[in-house]
Amino acid sequence: MVQNIKFTTDNVEYKLERFYSPSENKLYEAELPEGIHGEFGNDLKAFVVYLYYACRVTENKIKKILEEAGIVISAGEISNILTQEKKEELTKEREEILKACLESSSYFHIDDTGVKHEGKNHHIRVICNEKFSAFFITPKKDRGRQSSTFLV
Repeated sequence: MVQNIKFTTDNVEYKLERFYSPSENKLYEAELPEGIHGEFGNDLKAFVVYLYYACRVTENKIKKILEEAGIVISAGEISNILTQEKKEELTKEREEILKACLESSSYFHIDDTGVKHEGKNHHIRVICNEKFSAFFITPKKDRGRQSSTFLV
């Protein structure tokens, strides 16, 4: 027995019907099939996520792999697949991880310092002990709820 694998593109062009209603002054357009959002299919998105998180392949190398397979994709789209599309899930997971970390110990070390983030002054806060480290990047030093980037 010889095992092998093939990578091929599967491009599908959807032609959506459009109807204009003069009486309503409104354009109606057919919808894409369920599960189809944007110009990249779920299998391609899953492959990108797998390469990045399970195989530790960088975004630049993922772009090269996809382009060599005939996929036209930008580095920004790859980044969006990895972050924006799963933002709610990742935010929930991040909060659960931090909660579990905080519940796992009776003490923590907290510190903060200034840092440049995207060319602007921000503050980075670290919460850690011997079991975990969590980093938060915030635009202000105050401890109120605000938008932040968080890494565990």
